[in-house]
Amino acid sequence: ISTSKSSAPKGSDFPATREIRSQLTRNASSTHVLPPVEVTNETQVVACILILINAIIGFPEELKPRVKLRSDFIRLHLLDVLAALHRERHVDIVRQVEVFETEMQADNEEIALLAPAEAAALPQQPSHLQIDHGG
Repeated sequence: ISTSKSSAPKGSDFPATREIRSQLTRNASSTHVLPPVEVTNETQVVACILILINAIIGFPEELKPRVKLRSDFIRLHLLDVLAALHRERHVDIVRQVEVFETEMQADNEEIALLAPAEAAALPQQPSHLQIDHGG
């Protein structure tokens, strides 16, 4: 079995790939974040990683997979990392931390509308991040 790119018909594009690309574009547009074209320093790398994490979590349209993905990141101690990064006060990083929190809060609001049995079946996530939103 050949896995080279040349084995695919010229000009073909798989519908799933187009759909993924389309959803990622919608997610990036809806949160008003696009990765920088050129990454020149560590802060930009961190901001790009946070953009990627937010895009991965925000990719599924269904609530359950989003909450599951966020829970997986939380189990990896992402909340502690986000709190530490937020304290650095770099505008791009703070923006991404706040996107993470806003999306988590929106999902929590959606969870609150579910039947108790459905809500109980979802992984627990905090209502907000333990960060200082002051100036």
